[in-house]
Amino acid sequence: TITTADWLKLGVSEKTAITIDKYRLKGGKFRRAEDILRIYGLSENDKKRLLPFVRIIGNDQRSAHASKSNSKWQNIGRFEDSIQSLNNFTSSNSDRFANNNDAPHFTTPKFKKKIPQVIDINSADTSDWSKLPGIGPVLSQRIIKYRDRLGGFYSVLQVAEVYGLPDSVFNKIRPYLTKVAGVRKINVNEVTPDILEQHPYMKRHQARAIVDYRVQHGIFKELEDLKQVVSITPELFDRIYHYLGL
Repeated sequence: TITTADWLKLGVSEKTAITIDKYRLKGGKFRRAEDILRIYGLSENDKKRLLPFVRIIGNDQRSAHASKSNSKWQNIGRFEDSIQSLNNFTSSNSDRFANNNDAPHFTTPKFKKKIPQVIDINSADTSDWSKLPGIGPVLSQRIIKYRDRLGGFYSVLQVAEVYGLPDSVFNKIRPYLTKVAGVRKINVNEVTPDILEQHPYMKRHQARAIVDYRVQHGIFKELEDLKQVVSITPELFDRIYHYLGL
């Protein structure tokens, strides 16, 4: 309970008094009287002058110690209010002090790990993505840019296709991904080659082959007709048909 002002009244410099108070407020502990010798900035004269009057006492000794302590502090010419503060400090903290040679140490508070919330891969913004483990501002922007180019994700697994996204990071965030919103469809009976080739799954010659087939054979009556286009492999069809409509 001793304050910075009390240390000043005991003749300790202001800088050292502030250092001691900060140390105590951060959880620092004095385990034995000699530990004050470790205080940074405390002069040798102050150490010699104060050490004989520092005691770490148990609960059963507090009351008997108080009157004795008072006379000792008064002998070094300090104020009454400071004397009481010093006695309160040593008494209230004595049950936390251990009789060993360990130096005072700081304790670090424990924080609960925050569990990320599940996000919709087709509606989440950069802020939502950035809250996932391993996803910073660069990757979150890259994910959204790729999603916009695709027209949306039809599967959570497509997120793994984003350039620069490590497999290890994708595996960490996968449990927090879901798909609610749908994808944007491209009308294959109206689209031009220039628009179609902008899709990440399409190459220029494939986009032109689809439009050329439509011009030669008429409009597509069902998406399965795209399999008749030479450039459209079964693997490509399985990926692209999610984004095509009539």
